[in-house]
Amino acid sequence: MITGRPTYIPEALVGRTLGKYQVQEIIGRGGMGVVFRVWDTLEDQPKAIKMVPPELATSPLAFEDLKREISLASGIIHPNVVKVLSLEAQDGQYFIVMEFIEGESLEKKMAWTKERRLNEADVIRVMKKTAEALVQAHAKMIIHRDLKPRNIMEAKNGEVKVLDFGISHRMGRSMTELTGVNNTGTWPYMAPEQLSNNFGREDQQVDIWALGVTMYQLLSGDIPFRNREQIIDLKEKPFPFKHVSRRTSFIVLKCLEKDRKKRYQHMVEVLKDLEALEKSFGSVEEKEQRAPLSELLEWPRVVAAVILILAVVFLYYSLKVNRTFRYDIDLQSRVILPMSEARQEYENNIKEAEAAAVRGDYSAAISLLDKAKKIAVSPRLIKLSREFTARAQSRDIKTDFRELTAFLDGPAPQGEKIEKSRLFLEKYKDLSNADAETAALISQIQAALNQLQLRTVPMTDVAGEIATGYNNKIRRVEVPGLPEGIRVLGFIRLKLQVSAKGVISVQSIDDTALKVTDQSQVEPIKQMIVRKLNTVSLPPPRDKSNAPVKVRDWPVTFKVGTFQSKIILLSEG
Repeated sequence: MITGRPTYIPEALVGRTLGKYQVQEIIGRGGMGVVFRVWDTLEDQPKAIKMVPPELATSPLAFEDLKREISLASGIIHPNVVKVLSLEAQDGQYFIVMEFIEGESLEKKMAWTKERRLNEADVIRVMKKTAEALVQAHAKMIIHRDLKPRNIMEAKNGEVKVLDFGISHRMGRSMTELTGVNNTGTWPYMAPEQLSNNFGREDQQVDIWALGVTMYQLLSGDIPFRNREQIIDLKEKPFPFKHVSRRTSFIVLKCLEKDRKKRYQHMVEVLKDLEALEKSFGSVEEKEQRAPLSELLEWPRVVAAVILILAVVFLYYSLKVNRTFRYDIDLQSRVILPMSEARQEYENNIKEAEAAAVRGDYSAAISLLDKAKKIAVSPRLIKLSREFTARAQSRDIKTDFRELTAFLDGPAPQGEKIEKSRLFLEKYKDLSNADAETAALISQIQAALNQLQLRTVPMTDVAGEIATGYNNKIRRVEVPGLPEGIRVLGFIRLKLQVSAKGVISVQSIDDTALKVTDQSQVEPIKQMIVRKLNTVSLPPPRDKSNAPVKVRDWPVTFKVGTFQSKIILLSEG
């Protein structure tokens, strides 16, 4: 057991090494810890680690409870469960090692959609997979207790994965006991029996309730109850569903029964109904969403139908009376055009535009559609115009992105790089909500611009704890590889800079107070020192207001000596 109370800044761990794990990035944050993507250098594969709050690691009883929960979670082997691999420690910090899944949580997937909800068929598929995972866990007498969209992931291959079986709940419960602040669960997804003793003892039904809340939210974009009091009030019912089939609504509302005798008793019952619903969803949806005749016979619709019938009759008699005044109806575009050269030109422009798009010549395609618009504007033409314009913009932004990133990597002055980045973002500002790939390109340029615009400050403006950490990090530096028989003694003065990512660069070296037994080795020794300092990983610098910055001209004096085949640098500030 570790002693004291270790603390850490999550951002400071990025780029560092914890044992065999290289910390690459933060991929998730929650009330009970930060999750990092790491690279396992021994197994040569990505993994995820979740940090254990220091308060738990230093409490023997709470830590033992957490270890038991992790042991239980690691025993769940199922394709829809993220594997918990181990509990490890490094540099006084405990962390849980888990399988890494390339994908996104359902919470993020909802956020990407315009309506903030998912398609009903997708929800049924995902919830069925989730229920399969929960059935497996319940068979081992393991309850999740914190099921929610954030804890369900969809991998890039479409597989569904459930995270944090019991672990987040155990952490929250222990933190409540240690601090007195209630951290257990997430109240919108907690069952009445979790919030009040009036509903009996907690069991597997709390996961059924949470699955119902999750399913409700995925389908509607909202939660069924606004606060804790509504959950435990027997008179309060979930807010009404919209645009959801009756059988789907039945499953959700049965999961959300406050009377536990009316709620599903076991997750296998939920799974059985979801499986049946998935098989018959197409036909059921078609039958149940078909409106009755009485709903169709509304007066505005009746009037519209009469007008349409009269128009067809008028057109019929017009054609019959005057056969020379011939018309052809474009059933796809719903535009009535005379059989003339104009109509022929309209059709030719459409066909040529489609052919140009197939060749990838979107400028020609859009120009041809503009010619067609002068003759007639149809839904078909508008759809093609939007589609070809989007394709052209997507191609243009990729080309501009490649050219700009090459420019930013070059030796151009910083002011020019900033100006070109701003012009790029201004040009494509209306595409920031486009497809994910386009949004990612815009986001990368925005991030690059943010880095270019960072203030450069002296070390005195850096936050105190970060500056102290820097000095501690380079207080003693060992440089291996000194040739045999060479001795180094004296002092060396350097001016360092620290980038926004915490990367050291040596700006100048004063070696006038340095003595080397072989003067021909002075330059190689200086190069060895520079290479070593460039490998030192520092946390990204922030000023005293916690804003990201870069550090300029940080003077450091090292006392230099040798030990065996190493150069030893001892910082003097």
